[in-house]
Amino acid sequence: MRLRDIRDYAILRKTVINAGEVLSFRKGQRPGTDIEVHFKDRRRLLLRGGHGDYHIFDRIFLHDTYHIEDLTLPLDCVLDIGANTGVFACRMLPHAERVICYEPSSANFGALERNLGTDSRASAHQAAVAGNAGMLRLYSPDSIRCSGQFSIFQEVDGFRWREYEEVRAKTLGDVFREHAITHCGLLKLDVEGAEYEILYAADQELLRAIGRICGEYHQHDQPSATANIESLAQYLEASGFVVELCPDKRRPGHGRFFARRNETL
Repeated sequence: MRLRDIRDYAILRKTVINAGEVLSFRKGQRPGTDIEVHFKDRRRLLLRGGHGDYHIFDRIFLHDTYHIEDLTLPLDCVLDIGANTGVFACRMLPHAERVICYEPSSANFGALERNLGTDSRASAHQAAVAGNAGMLRLYSPDSIRCSGQFSIFQEVDGFRWREYEEVRAKTLGDVFREHAITHCGLLKLDVEGAEYEILYAADQELLRAIGRICGEYHQHDQPSATANIESLAQYLEASGFVVELCPDKRRPGHGRFFARRNETL
């Protein structure tokens, strides 16, 4: 057994009953070979074989790419924008009063509903979040292995998709009003390029109601003077956040960003 397998097994065993089975799944997964992660608190998480589900699970549960371990828990409200099949939501459910998920893709939404189950702390909503409300095109990746890369932009991070579906879009302000959110402990964004317009469209009162933001940033096919992470970081810092950037060394223009409310202001 490799050192990585030993480390990952030790991490999973803290919360997962079938840790060995889950780790074996990552080596031989293919379409039709789904697996359920069985948590010790009796929750279950479906990972679809051949999709990008295990890759997302690995990043969130085993490598903590969203820096959950750095948070002061528990949180009041977690808002998961670009929820995919609910892996991040599943990670946060034991640590939040409520987790509100938005996922526009019909290909992912069914798995999201299944993974959230009947947990009263969680809710799933099939809609995109964008800079403007209305209908828009959601482009679909050519392969199910890229099931985490649905985007309102046709080309993101050098990938260009052809197929699309029409989806409903809401603004972040709409989401806050509809769910009567007065404070959001953590806003998570994984929206394949829409992170810029979502945050720029949010007014300052809304931004003041957010404690932390964690997200991915991307390059897309509609560049502008502000649709880049440097401009977004400056905007968030001017709005009262301390911002940390973690660029992806292999993909220019792609990475993760973390923003926390500046308590000294």
